[in-house]
Amino acid sequence: MHRNGAAIWRQMTLREPAFESDAQLKILEELGRLGPKLAPDARVGVTWAGLPAYFSSYEMVDMLGYNDRHIAHLPASVRLTTAEPLKYLPGHAKCDYDYILGTLKPDIVLSHLFRFGEVPIQKWGYRRQGPYFVRLGSTKVHL
Repeated sequence: MHRNGAAIWRQMTLREPAFESDAQLKILEELGRLGPKLAPDARVGVTWAGLPAYFSSYEMVDMLGYNDRHIAHLPASVRLTTAEPLKYLPGHAKCDYDYILGTLKPDIVLSHLFRFGEVPIQKWGYRRQGPYFVRLGSTKVHL
């Protein structure tokens, strides 16, 4: 992880930060705090993967699959209608938790934003540890 990723991002932003960059910055700061507790090759599940992926060396697993070929070819996970236009968030309308948590198996999941309802994350061998979900048996997380 770039040690000063959060500081560099703050310097790069203009007066008005980019859309939802504050949420990504929080995840980036959290990764900085977790650094000594995560192996450099840890696989990290997040919902905001942009800045954290750019400023860290961890393999990011986008929980919403925005940058995943498998999920990109799936139908929307929510019913999209003109009656509820706010449900349509480009890149945030699809998901496959069986694939993400069961196949990609991030070592730790930082975000607890599950856009498509409650997720029985224990089903895939994860347990809650404070604000995180850690994959049982992972040797890359030491909380």
